[in-house]
Amino acid sequence: MKLINYIKNNYNFYILIGLTLAFHFVSAEAFLIGVLTLFLFYLFLDMIINKHIPLNKKYFITIPLLIYLCIGLILGIFYNYENHNILRDIFYHTNTLAVILLALSIFTDKITKEQVFWTILIVGTIMGIIILLKIKDFIEEGNELKYSSLRKLSSAGYIINFIAVISFLFIKKYKYITIPLSIFNLFVAILSFSRILLILLILIIFFMMLYYLIFTKYKILILSIAFIIVMSLYFASTTDLYQDYVLRFSKALNEINPNQDWTISKNINNAWRGYEIWMICNDFNNSDILTKIFGHGFGSFIYSDYPIYVSTVIDGKQVAEKINEIAIFHNGYFGSLFKCGIVGISLYIYFIISLYFCSFKYIKDKKDLFLNIALITYVLIATYVVMGLFHKEVWFILVFLIIYLIKYNMNKKESN
Repeated sequence: MKLINYIKNNYNFYILIGLTLAFHFVSAEAFLIGVLTLFLFYLFLDMIINKHIPLNKKYFITIPLLIYLCIGLILGIFYNYENHNILRDIFYHTNTLAVILLALSIFTDKITKEQVFWTILIVGTIMGIIILLKIKDFIEEGNELKYSSLRKLSSAGYIINFIAVISFLFIKKYKYITIPLSIFNLFVAILSFSRILLILLILIIFFMMLYYLIFTKYKILILSIAFIIVMSLYFASTTDLYQDYVLRFSKALNEINPNQDWTISKNINNAWRGYEIWMICNDFNNSDILTKIFGHGFGSFIYSDYPIYVSTVIDGKQVAEKINEIAIFHNGYFGSLFKCGIVGISLYIYFIISLYFCSFKYIKDKKDLFLNIALITYVLIATYVVMGLFHKEVWFILVFLIIYLIKYNMNKKESN
């Protein structure tokens, strides 16, 4: 009976682990379907029990996003009704809304902060072990482990490994377990070679060290750790591995630079993300005033004279397909500007601001505050470098961390 009662009282924790595993092991689509299924189930259950529709006032922070989605859908149907990519665009632009509704309706009420970080630590460790097993099999097959193969084997990194590094700071008990597992996740994160996720890791470590330096008595310890990190980087600068990291980061700055000579195909190959920004800016400048205000709508695309190759499955085989229609953009800000114009991107930015203002309003724990700042900074950077809030990796942050902090600290405030 004790075991049954324990499971009954902590079933949301297991749902959280299950959804997180679905997100990483199955697909982003499975994660989203799980989110929507659970949300609708609990909504329906609440309606039956309480005989009314449970409208949490926090839902209203999603109104700007809903308006943004409606603008994109209406314009997409109006201008591009023959384009089947409308549904794909809706999928990309709806993910954030779905996970926010989930977080506000289920997890934030009944899961402790320790359980959230236990989930991150457990799933991150599982993913890390799988990555190491892949590397082991790869080496045993007689292959040479290079940067490109390492990046492929690690799937360019999983965001959960990069957050799991600081799990022991938020879990009060069992430090003899949490600290070694956190260090293991740090090793896996560094091994993954993901530039944007390494930026996340650096931001989290920097802000956490800043917290302990300012608000705790561990100033000498933190300064010593910082000195060790700096000296380690200095001695590592002579290694090929370090040079690979530096080269990748320098290349990243070139990739997002739109001010290049795009008549040279080599520049397009080396800086495709900058090329996308350049195409969107040209389209914006040449558009009429209504298109500048409202955009082209969901399902719209830019035709590129320079084709790209995407991986697709034909007759059960994975092949490279050449396409000239660019519909999904790496840059979230410019992508939003193209799809929904000045109005759309303004609504989306307002949605982000209201979301973070809501989270900051209730945060009382300074450690949570510093973590929140690190994650916000990352989302802002990631939205420019990749797709940001449209990117599946950022959903994870929105569900299990930033949105969670809103309700967790609000409940804490009310209980006091």
